Order: sequence, then C-alpha cells, then structure tokens
Amino acid sequence: MNKDEIEIIGKQVKDMYGTHMGKVIGTITDIDGSVQTVGIDCGLEGLRQVPFEQLVVQGEVVIFIPKWRLDSQRFLREKGLTLRRLKALIDIVSENDDMRDDAEIIHEKYKSKLLTLEEAENKSHTN
Repeated sequence: MNKDEIEIIGKQVKDMYGTHMGKVIGTITDIDGSVQTVGIDCGLEGLRQVPFEQLVVQGEVVIFIPKWRLDSQRFLREKGLTLRRLKALIDIVSENDDMRDDAEIIHEKYKSKLLTLEEAENKSHTN
C-alpha cells in the first residue's frame, strides 16, 4: 500500500464549505503506486470517484476542491506570473537599452499571452 493511500482511507470528506460528503473507502493507483482516483462512500448518494488532485488532506479530514476552483487558481497563478515577467522584462530594458530589440519579441509574446488569459477570464465571467 502507498503512503498516501494509508493516510486517507477511512477519513471523512468535506466540501470546501465544510459540508460532509462521505468517507474515503478506497483508492485506485497508477502503476508507480501514486494515487490517481479516490472512492468516497456518500451514503444514500452512493459511491463517488474523484481525482486525487482534487483532494487536500487536513489532519483527519479530506477536503474536496471542485475542478472549477482548481482551474481558477491555476489561471490566477499563470496570469500573475505573466505580469511579473512583463514587469521584469521592462525593468531589464530600462537598465540596458542595447537589449531593446531582443526584448521586444519576448514582450510581444508575453502581451499576447496576457491578452489570451484576459479573454479567457472575461469569457468565464459571462458563463
């Protein structure tokens, strides 16, 4: 048995708002032993299988994080990283004007990436 598997079987599962969902009754592992899917007994709702990446173990409780929330967090990290890279590039060029031509290509790439992220953000707000 994998260490992750031993630690979560039998633990109570709650959603991110603290509502009880059920109890971990088993796992499905990859060939290397890493947990891929977790089986949760949800009582009258039956058995539910969720990807392990959507679970966070906090002491004796396992918290289920919806996919939309994980996607949102990933999106915000990516947007923040792109903004920091843009700022760093601007700072580099301001200190060394000889790099302006090289930096312009990278700058356009980051601006395009940021625009794509902002379009995706706007689209998600309208859905």
